[in-house]
Amino acid sequence: MIRPHLIRQPRITEKATGLVSLHKYIFEVDKYATKPEVKQAIEKRYSVHITDVHMVNLPDKPRRSRGRTYHKGALRKAIVTVKKGEQINL
Repeated sequence: MIRPHLIRQPRITEKATGLVSLHKYIFEVDKYATKPEVKQAIEKRYSVHITDVHMVNLPDKPRRSRGRTYHKGALRKAIVTVKKGEQINL
């Protein structure tokens, strides 16, 4: 069973749009998501075939504003490679 909020949102940045030519897409995913779960969720949601999934963990970062320190939350990204000839319309 696929968790409902496993895939939070696609990451649309300059670097991510450059990877589209290589059939790769970047998604922000749940902190505890696994590669098989991400693969199954994206295949079901976008009706494509996934050939590879890479996971990236970005750590918590301290930020300062007006003399106060706070933390920007940690993030987990999935870089997904789609089968050649297919694409995801974001």
